Amino acid sequence: MDELETADNTDLRAYLNILNRRKLAIALTTLVVVAAALAYSFVKTPVYTAKATVLVPEQQASNALNIQNSQLPASDALIRALSDDQQFAQGDAVKQQAQQLLGYKAKASVGMSSTADVLTFTANSTDEQGAAAIANAYARAFISARRVNQVSQYTQQVTALQASITQLQARQASLSPKDPQYAAIQQSIDSLVQSVQQAQATSQVAGQVGPSVINAATVPTSPSSPNPVRNGLLGLVVGLILGVGLAFLIERLDDGVNSREAAEAATGGLPIVGLIPMVDAWKAKGSHHLALVEDPTSNVSEAYRTLRTSVQFLSIDEPKHVVGVTSSVPNEGKTTAVANLAVSFARAGQRVIVVSCDLRRPRLHTFFGDGDRHGLTSVLLRQCTLGEALHPVKGEPNLRVMPSGPVPPNPAEILSLDRVREVVDTLVQNCDLVLLDCPPVLPVTDTLLVSRLADGMLVLASAKTTSRRDLHRTVELLNQVHAPLIGTILNRVPLDGGYAYGYGYGYGYGYDANGEAPSVEMGSARFTSRSQPRRRDSDDLHLAEQRTDAEAEVESEQPTKTNGSRAARASDQR
Repeated sequence: MDELETADNTDLRAYLNILNRRKLAIALTTLVVVAAALAYSFVKTPVYTAKATVLVPEQQASNALNIQNSQLPASDALIRALSDDQQFAQGDAVKQQAQQLLGYKAKASVGMSSTADVLTFTANSTDEQGAAAIANAYARAFISARRVNQVSQYTQQVTALQASITQLQARQASLSPKDPQYAAIQQSIDSLVQSVQQAQATSQVAGQVGPSVINAATVPTSPSSPNPVRNGLLGLVVGLILGVGLAFLIERLDDGVNSREAAEAATGGLPIVGLIPMVDAWKAKGSHHLALVEDPTSNVSEAYRTLRTSVQFLSIDEPKHVVGVTSSVPNEGKTTAVANLAVSFARAGQRVIVVSCDLRRPRLHTFFGDGDRHGLTSVLLRQCTLGEALHPVKGEPNLRVMPSGPVPPNPAEILSLDRVREVVDTLVQNCDLVLLDCPPVLPVTDTLLVSRLADGMLVLASAKTTSRRDLHRTVELLNQVHAPLIGTILNRVPLDGGYAYGYGYGYGYGYDANGEAPSVEMGSARFTSRSQPRRRDSDDLHLAEQRTDAEAEVESEQPTKTNGSRAARASDQR
């Protein structure tokens, strides 16, 4: 039972997240429908409605002189009589007489009450006075025509009775008064004469007991249609229904990574280790920003610290000295994430070397203000020493950068050299963490070659722009080469995009001038606490001296043995 309730709650949250992500589509659809309804209301010509009610007596004129019959009316017969009157009011005789009264053609509808013997004549017109005139004309025409019809019916009845009397009298004249039939015929003649007298009397009072107007139509003061308020509310309801339907349709057709669930499904359950919020100022193509340098207390800076902590937790049981970051296609913010993650690790007290393995479209060096004249390709081609290819970063004593170097004509062949592993292993011996800025997976095969050097690979996806198909194919290719995938980074996440985490809180307390907290070692990973005093100048000097010694060791270019796990994995890949 609990599992069913949990599943229902999960589905409900998923639906609510969809509505939250697509609220703009819902709002625009609702706005368009409401605007159309209001526009129709103000453009359409106003129509006025007037009603006149006519009372149709329960007793027929033929029963007016028969007190016994009038006291015992049959309800079914009365309903049928009122229905007949409604059909008569809708007939041509009433229509023609009403048009004669008006002097022009007009229509009116006739309604029958279910609780009283009342007929309602309803007329619609663009002129308020015309609507009242039409309804009253049809009511008067019905009363007049109904009375004429009743008199005509009684006249026809009298004529038929008199004809029957004449026939019987002729037959009686041919018989002898002593004939037994003579007396019977005389009784029939007397009965018919009595009926003729009753019909003639009823015909005379037919006008007094016929239909009458009980409520004449008055001139309406406001149009009955269009009704802007009613149409607006109706448009609001219809717009919301259409908007919600459109939201789910868009969600169904959208192939973007628009939720955490979509990202995990596309990667086969790969965990989300970081959510980097969208920054509007960073949308310019080719721009480079270091959030932890520009604003250490911003939401983006805190997001990179969270990403750093997630990677550190993944290193508790199995140390990860080399971590690569890749993406599916270009322009997803991969290099920006690598540069900011490197600064975050460096400010946490770890010695970090970030290497640009993107030998086709290198951008890493632009984040740190250095050129790429000497870099990875220079070392691989023995054009410079390893120490010359490592560039220190101003203001970040724990961070060094190795650019890509001159762009070679054959990047894949360069990255497949065994010397690449030797370089990475040498870097590992002289720092705590090596970050690899890898090329996108789908356009080129470079990352599939570089992944053999890493202890862990992070796949970056840009929220709403990376397609699920591309992300799935990226993970599929990396799994084919047994890349050590450890998680997914969602970049450019909207603050209100339904990704289950928000960045609306302020983090401007408890940090030093660099916006960083102290590092505390736990096992082989380092973590941060909430306060850290600024290092003294002597501490900075000590770190600088340590780095100078490390550079001297690197320049010797004598690769040493790496830890057991990396050596074992390298042996298996060879």
